[in-house]
Amino acid sequence: RRPPRSTLFPYTTLFRSVAAALKEARLPAHRAERVCGVGGTARAALKIANDWYEKPAGNRILTPAEVRRLTKLLLKRDHQARKLILRHCPDRVHTILPGIVLMDALTEALCEGELYISPYGVREGYLCHKLLNAGT
Repeated sequence: RRPPRSTLFPYTTLFRSVAAALKEARLPAHRAERVCGVGGTARAALKIANDWYEKPAGNRILTPAEVRRLTKLLLKRDHQARKLILRHCPDRVHTILPGIVLMDALTEALCEGELYISPYGVREGYLCHKLLNAGT
């Protein structure tokens, strides 16, 4: 059973906006074999994926096909999708769907082989860089 069309409207609009932005972006001519995902939404999506695909909790790799299937699963917004979101990222209940739509589109556009999800975020990387280079 599909959700009513009106409930998918924000995501349909987001899909179109992302597609238009990617057409305008100066992306590399060839997709990379390995792409790194950084941030809380990527880590939350990885937790859900590891549960759904029955991968070890320490797994950090997803394929573009897995991201695509996970996006379709979560966009159903059914009991199973809600249960996965509430179990793994209740703090992102309002942001995980737009985030996974963006993640899916970017993975499709940039990634040929696998998506590695970093355990660190941009802030942590920035702080490490500043601390390591403080004396130079």
